[in-house]
Amino acid sequence: TVYNSSATLAYRWLSSTTYMPTCAISEKGTLLAAIGLGASGGAFESSVYFFRTDSENILSTASLGNSLIYDLYFVNADTVCALGETAAYLVRSDGTLEGEFAYPEPYLKDYDTGGNGFLTLAVNMYRAGNRNSLVTMDDQGREIATLYLGEEILDLSAAGSYIAVLTADRLTIYTDNLEVYAETVDISAATSVLMREDGSVLLLGGGKGWLYLP
Repeated sequence: TVYNSSATLAYRWLSSTTYMPTCAISEKGTLLAAIGLGASGGAFESSVYFFRTDSENILSTASLGNSLIYDLYFVNADTVCALGETAAYLVRSDGTLEGEFAYPEPYLKDYDTGGNGFLTLAVNMYRAGNRNSLVTMDDQGREIATLYLGEEILDLSAAGSYIAVLTADRLTIYTDNLEVYAETVDISAATSVLMREDGSVLLLGGGKGWLYLP
C-alpha cells in the first residue's frame, strides 16, 4: 500500500500467492518494488517485483534464487538494491539483474543504507566473534573499500560521505573509502550512534544523547 504526502491512499496491490515482507518506493512515487517469497521446484525462492503506481499490472519480476533478502531500496530512479544474506543485488525496473556483490565474508552482521551513493556493510568470518570487517559498495555494485577491524561493532551509521562506527572503547568516523576522518575515546555510556551529513555524530546511551563535533 502506497500513501502520498497527504497520507491519502495512492496505490494498493494484493497478492494471494506471494508473501511480501518488504518494499520500496521510488523518489517520485512512480515505481514500487517489493520482495516476494515463494518456491520454485520445491526450493525457497526470493524475487523482486516491480509495479507502476498508475497500473494494477506487474511491470516485471526478477528471481534472486534462494537468497534471504533483508532490505530493499532505490539507488536511482529505476534501479533497486536488494540487500541479501550473502550478497547485494542491483535490479533494474525491467527485471534485469544489473549487478551482484558477494560479501567478502560469509556473514552479514550490520548494514546502513544512509550513505550518499554507497552502502555500508559489517561482515564477519563467523556467526559470532569479533572478526568484523567494514565494506563499502557503490551504486554500481562495486567494492569501494574493505577494512578489517577485528573487534566488536556496537553500532554503525552512515550519512553523506561519512560512516560512524561505535566499538567498546571508541567512536571512529570514516569516509566512504574507509579512511579515518575523526576518532574519540570519549564515548561515556554510548550504545548507539547517528551519523549526520555535516560530519558530526549523535551518541545515544544511558537515557541521554550528546553531540560529537570532530
